[in-house]
Amino acid sequence: ESQLIPMADEYFGREYAEALMDKIAEARRSEISEPELQMKLRAGAPRDKDWIRIKPTDIAPPDMIRELCERFGLKHETQNDGYMLIYGDKESIKRLIKEAARRIAK
Repeated sequence: ESQLIPMADEYFGREYAEALMDKIAEARRSEISEPELQMKLRAGAPRDKDWIRIKPTDIAPPDMIRELCERFGLKHETQNDGYMLIYGDKESIKRLIKEAARRIAK
């Protein structure tokens, strides 16, 4: 701050430097507030399973995702927002992602 104000005065003028000092003073007077985080748990997946949500697209159609779920022994549900909830063991989910990426890259 001790260097910032004189630099602001030199480069941008006295009016800008005073406005900057006012903002600094206001920031010191105000309370620090933490933003509220809204965590929404997605219902449907058992707590003991890992899960991901995938938005089907033209390059990753729902049929392909369903096929990969069956191949890797994963459960899947289509949710109201169009995403597919996929759950099961972590390694199977990783294999599904790798195979889907391989197919999409073709």
